[in-house]
Amino acid sequence: MERDRTEEGKFDFRDFDRILLRARAEGFRVDLLWFGTWKNGAMDWAPNWVKTDTARFPRVLDSGGKPIRVLSPHSGPRSTPTSGPTWP
Repeated sequence: MERDRTEEGKFDFRDFDRILLRARAEGFRVDLLWFGTWKNGAMDWAPNWVKTDTARFPRVLDSGGKPIRVLSPHSGPRSTPTSGPTWP
């Protein structure tokens, strides 16, 4: 659901709230499964601001070194921190 996180740091849970309220009204219990970016291995469920920022959210590379439609579990380039531990 792209609508729930159209901007980084902002979330809209109205759709989820509506589902939960209806389920409770009908006497159902709900377990939410959060797939994040790894649903079926592809990044289809990642918000557009993640998909378009390849510097911060790099892609997995295929055997030829070309990026594929899967987010890498590794972060993008590290910046030098202003305080705290230093990175190699």
